[in-house]
Amino acid sequence: MANKDRTEPHNVKWMIPEVTAALSKLVERKSTHQSGNGWKSTVWPDVVKAVHAANPDANPPKDQTKLISKLEDLKKTFELYLFVEKFSGSGWDEDEKHASNTPEYIEDFIKVHGKKYA
Repeated sequence: MANKDRTEPHNVKWMIPEVTAALSKLVERKSTHQSGNGWKSTVWPDVVKAVHAANPDANPPKDQTKLISKLEDLKKTFELYLFVEKFSGSGWDEDEKHASNTPEYIEDFIKVHGKKYA
């Protein structure tokens, strides 16, 4: 899905182990580094280190700005998935790691809810 507001450069490639490391570190630190307004700034150095450890040869290396951008993208994608998942006929393709529907269902869904979900 295209995101015109994306601040992350298109040439930044994220590997699954990097994303997994970031999310795992955030889950680990949730009770001590999250407040009502989001993540405390003290969490990011540890998360960046975890991402680097998962892929030390990343070029360019991921920094805090790239990490926050990626997490915002993941959150938006997950929120869209939760919206679509509420409707009958939606599924999850475990092999391809994405939502799945029949072409007819997608066409009808877009007619009702708009191209935003295409």
